[in-house]
Amino acid sequence: AQASEVTISMEGSVNNFETKDKLFGTTIYLMQEGRTISKSITDNYGNYSISGKVDINEAVDLMVSKPGYVSKKVLFDLVTLKINKKRATETTLELLEELVIELYELKQGADLSFAKIGYAEKFIWDQPAFIVRPDEKQKKDMDEKVKEAYKKAAKVAFTSKYDTKANQAIAKQDLKRALKYYDSALVVDPLDSVIYKKRASLQKTINDFDLEAKKKKDYEASKSAGDDAFSKRTWATAESRYKEALSIIPKDTYATSQLQKIAAEKLKEDENLKNKANYDKAIAEAASFVTAKKYNEAISKYNAALTYQPNQKLLLMEKLPN
Repeated sequence: AQASEVTISMEGSVNNFETKDKLFGTTIYLMQEGRTISKSITDNYGNYSISGKVDINEAVDLMVSKPGYVSKKVLFDLVTLKINKKRATETTLELLEELVIELYELKQGADLSFAKIGYAEKFIWDQPAFIVRPDEKQKKDMDEKVKEAYKKAAKVAFTSKYDTKANQAIAKQDLKRALKYYDSALVVDPLDSVIYKKRASLQKTINDFDLEAKKKKDYEASKSAGDDAFSKRTWATAESRYKEALSIIPKDTYATSQLQKIAAEKLKEDENLKNKANYDKAIAEAASFVTAKKYNEAISKYNAALTYQPNQKLLLMEKLPN
């Protein structure tokens, strides 16, 4: 008759998945249907040994736990095991020669929630070989997912470090250094959309600052040239330079004020030229009247000349005959 129950045993070690370091103090539970059949704790060398009587027709679970690591659940499917009752009673069935269990370390930023669901490893009974065989694909798939999670976490840690450095540089107004930090982060993870957007925003800020600095430099050059021309009363050049300044910084009060002053000075000069022409004409006419000894007419013209240049009164008085 075939046995439905058998005492099984297994031994091996528990390691860190990445470093392969042996993990002491790891708790191992042999379970069926949520019931704990036996318990073992790894020694200082990470080794363990566990055994217990199980029902062949139910899934056998091995739960491996240690603080700081994802608890690993291993399935043993013994449904195809054939062993007579006498042998089952008299012997302890060693499921495999050695079972090395690798635990996934919990790391900051690494999402290993998927590793907590279901079985991380699976072993199926091989009757001809009278031993359990691992489902290598299941373990490989889980290991690859964990590696990818670690890799992603490492990228996040790296980009986070450079993001912090960039923020510190920005706080010190060292924008170009901050840009280099963002570039370093994107070398590691070119698809990091958050860093990419931050870099793009910072680049725009730098471009705006550079443009503003150039505008200020160009404005100062035009303003300085305008002031120089203004001091020399070369109005056309001064006007041109102040207009250049306004094209760079529209509504600039200084350049606007200087253009108003130039307009006033030009108007004054035009008025002076007009008065000079009228003055010269009146003087010429007065001189003609003096020559003709028409003194009353001459005085009238001299008076007319004085309306254009009042400061010439004494000079004009000398031109009249005694």
